[in-house]
Amino acid sequence: MPRPYRPSNGTEGSGFIDSWCGRCERDRHQDCPVVAASFQHAVDSPDYPKEWIYDDGGSPLCTAFVPQGEKVPPPRCDRTLDLFGEDPK
Repeated sequence: MPRPYRPSNGTEGSGFIDSWCGRCERDRHQDCPVVAASFQHAVDSPDYPKEWIYDDGGSPLCTAFVPQGEKVPPPRCDRTLDLFGEDPK
C-alpha cells in the first residue's frame, strides 16, 4: 500500500501545490476536492486524500493529476473491485 504524502511545512506544501495542482485540470478553478480534503483532514484520517502519495522513489505525487487541457475522466465507481481483487477503499 502506498505511503500517504503530507507536506512537512507550508513551504513544501506550496511547492507541491504549485507543481501539481497548478498544472492540473481538476484544479483549474481552484476547487479540487483532493486539495480541500488535504487541508481538512489529518494524514492518518480515513478521509485524508488517498491520491497524495510517495512514489517508489520517495517523491510525492498526486495520482489524480490530469494535465490542463485534457478531459477529466469520470469518477470511478467505489462499489467495483479492482481487476486485481483489491478493495477500492
